[in-house]
Amino acid sequence: MTQEVGSTGYDLRFDRHRCGIPHEKFDPQRHEDMYINLDRLPNTAPIMRFDKFFIKPANSNEEGIDIPLIIAGPIYALSELIWEEEELFTFIENLDGCSYRNPQPYNEECPVCKAVHLILTTCTTYEDCKQVLKDLKPLLIYQVCHEIWCRLLPQPIAIEGIVQNRFDAFVYSYITRFYDMSRPLGDKAGPTKTLSWPERREVMLEWTNGYAFQTHYLISKGPENSKIQRIAAGFILTFMLRFLRGYTTLSVPELSTNPNSPYFLLDAIKATYEKQLNIIDGVVLHLYPVLLFIPNCDQTEAEVKKLLKDVMRIMLTMNVQEAFMPGADIQQYYTHIKACELHPGMCICRWAKYLESNPRGSPDDVGMITCPQGSTSLSQAPGPNRDEGRVYIRRGKGIDIRAILRGF
Repeated sequence: MTQEVGSTGYDLRFDRHRCGIPHEKFDPQRHEDMYINLDRLPNTAPIMRFDKFFIKPANSNEEGIDIPLIIAGPIYALSELIWEEEELFTFIENLDGCSYRNPQPYNEECPVCKAVHLILTTCTTYEDCKQVLKDLKPLLIYQVCHEIWCRLLPQPIAIEGIVQNRFDAFVYSYITRFYDMSRPLGDKAGPTKTLSWPERREVMLEWTNGYAFQTHYLISKGPENSKIQRIAAGFILTFMLRFLRGYTTLSVPELSTNPNSPYFLLDAIKATYEKQLNIIDGVVLHLYPVLLFIPNCDQTEAEVKKLLKDVMRIMLTMNVQEAFMPGADIQQYYTHIKACELHPGMCICRWAKYLESNPRGSPDDVGMITCPQGSTSLSQAPGPNRDEGRVYIRRGKGIDIRAILRGF
């Protein structure tokens, strides 16, 4: 039973569910039991089985990938709804541009809170989920999904070691405005050169091949004790990318012929720049705190948040949904030059091939951000004046050119 709404404790500022209803502020001491570790769910927890490409539910007697119902049900219901009426993809432009990590304490008057509670406690089938969500508009169904994601602890995907440097080495939006670019060269960047637009697009594909492999590896080959969490993260990312593509086909209709193209979101950025970047960043801000983390770090540190935002931005902008699918053979989705078989060392798959042989780097490789062992957990992050170990930053080479264009 929720506490009574009074002059203290409840505040409209915490209405991130967009219902106009005050909510209580999250307190890690009182609300820690709201977190969920999918890998510790009981064997009786309901699941949905999907084909390996996360396109449609599979029958129980078919091979497939099992996703906990509390993750799969709401987002698949949202997907079914907006694919029936494509104009509903516009819900994505109404995301609030804020980042949230902790769950939102329950308010029985809030329709999002009520739906989350029912999905977590009473729904045993997909039909149950659809019944709970049937009267909600797409934005509120999304809020139900996101509220459940905010409960995932630990976050599913660890970004550590040399992987941090790899994701920091390139910024997709940079190539739409500037001519100087470098190619990946192992775990270094090659010399910067002035290139034409077609040449920059080809260089982008070399980075994309590598990032597709690295992302797929992080999701499919991580620690066994986070397997269900990682698969769920891949499922979430797959559908959020599909929603982002759907919105982009409406906002930039001249690009709608091939949303699977690795150029698709990049060309949308080139065509509308600020508008498309804002849409992508709205999704990034909602996803990075709930799906990514740097081990042993205070996740509220500014440099930690910046790196994780950059990683999530790359994962989405590269537009390779198969990178999020553990059952996909990611090598089949690399782009190659025609002479790849004759000259593999010249092909744009070469960085991806290097990463295949060295996915985590050597034990001596140091990432951009390292934190002392035993740093605080997310829910007990130290305040700024506490004498705790701090994050140590090694500056990377990535440049977010919007900081120059916007002046911040």
